[in-house]
Amino acid sequence: MASRNLNVTQTANSGQGDKLRDAFIAVRKMFAEIYGITYTSDIQNLSGYTFIENIQDIIGGMVLGNNESNITVTYDDTNGKLDFSVGSPSLGLASNILTLTKPDGTTDDVNLSAYLDEDSRAIASGTINSSGLVTFTRDDNSTFNLDLSGLLDDTNTQLSNEQVQDIVGGMISGNTESNITVTYDDTNGKLNFTANSGDITGVTAGTGLSGGGNSGTVTISLANNGVTTDKIIDDAVTADKLANSINTAIAANTAKTGISSAQASAITANTAKTGITSTQASAITTNSSKVSNVTHTGDVTGATVLTISNNVVDHDELSGRYTEKAAQITSAGTVALSFDNVGIQDVVLGGNHTIAISGFKTNCVMDILISGAYTPTLSAAGSPTFNRVGTSEYDNTTTNILQILCVDDNTSNPVFLYAISPYQNDDTP
Repeated sequence: MASRNLNVTQTANSGQGDKLRDAFIAVRKMFAEIYGITYTSDIQNLSGYTFIENIQDIIGGMVLGNNESNITVTYDDTNGKLDFSVGSPSLGLASNILTLTKPDGTTDDVNLSAYLDEDSRAIASGTINSSGLVTFTRDDNSTFNLDLSGLLDDTNTQLSNEQVQDIVGGMISGNTESNITVTYDDTNGKLNFTANSGDITGVTAGTGLSGGGNSGTVTISLANNGVTTDKIIDDAVTADKLANSINTAIAANTAKTGISSAQASAITANTAKTGITSTQASAITTNSSKVSNVTHTGDVTGATVLTISNNVVDHDELSGRYTEKAAQITSAGTVALSFDNVGIQDVVLGGNHTIAISGFKTNCVMDILISGAYTPTLSAAGSPTFNRVGTSEYDNTTTNILQILCVDDNTSNPVFLYAISPYQNDDTP
């Protein structure tokens, strides 16, 4: 629709101009066209439209159905942008024949055999820039350059640096950015990137680690079983890091299990005693006669398992519990006696007291000389049973012999046999 004339005449109120309503309708139609609105009714709501969108659509229509060479121009109606896409030359390489595909789709071939060196190393790859300069890489990673700009068509069809810069610069206008600001410096042809400062919002533990978090103080720890063999450097584990039991087993490994014969010989010949403390070295030096088990002879025979000969254990070799008499005990309270002590106990009662026995083992016997003008009582741990043998009673006017035999050393219910008789200090049998 073309512009419309509004007849206002030369004289006001002459009645010859357009009617006010007709004039407003004409103005409405012209503004609808300017804003790109399809006019359908004189009472149509024309609000909510923008002039810039119509201008963008007009310009966008100018790049539709037109002729373009070595460049593609499209209109992005959603973002109100013109998108420019410039074609670039490309390469194909086979049997040292280079095929150059130009931006217009035509091709030229170049035989590269003359560029091979005396070793005839093959050309593995090649890259070309927009100016036609090719960088080739041989299969040994050596490189050489070839200028193919003369094979390209009219290079003036390419965009200038300024044009490309302005196109790229327009791509960062009105876009969406997160935690960074990007601006185009048209004067210097630069894109400026400014990262926004901010706090770390999360820490995640990687392989072999545990912990992490999203706020506050975050701790990263070594996870259980997190260290695998490939994470340990060779020869990094020292003896100090090994368990004492492992070091002890290594020190005691006289058979040298798990090492080569050469290593075993080196250990045997380790006169310098490398890898041990000075105290250990001194102990080894002193241990000249104990390098292996000795075969014993005499009353005790054998090397690994030792055997005591018959009829060689004398009174002097027996424990004190079988050979010694204890000092006399004068007690005004409980008398504690142990089977582990000397063989004969001597007790003088100072009251009606308990004789508490301990350390008992099955078949062990305790002998007690007991006197005092009181009555004794026997006791032991658990719920003991004391069974008297014979009819003799304790005589509190003289010394008595009390003999106790443990027949069952069960810790909860031990069982004992005992016999008591007055001691006659004469030769009468």
